[in-house]
Amino acid sequence: MFSTFSFLDNFLIELTTVSGDVLYFNLKPFLALGDFKQLNNLKLLNDCEIDELGGLNWRCGVSLSCATLMAHAYRK
Repeated sequence: MFSTFSFLDNFLIELTTVSGDVLYFNLKPFLALGDFKQLNNLKLLNDCEIDELGGLNWRCGVSLSCATLMAHAYRK
């Protein structure tokens, strides 16, 4: 589960787990898919929070589960 996140350049998300591990998630490939296209708007992109299950939810209705984030996350 993630405790914090921040957006870096080029739609990269830095995620910190509750145990302190830092992982990275490249959102860019998702931005061409369905509702994720909305997140090309930086105002909408930044309106995000961690949900109770550790995923990311945007107020525009787009979300990524913790399982999806973990499946695609990597260490630098």
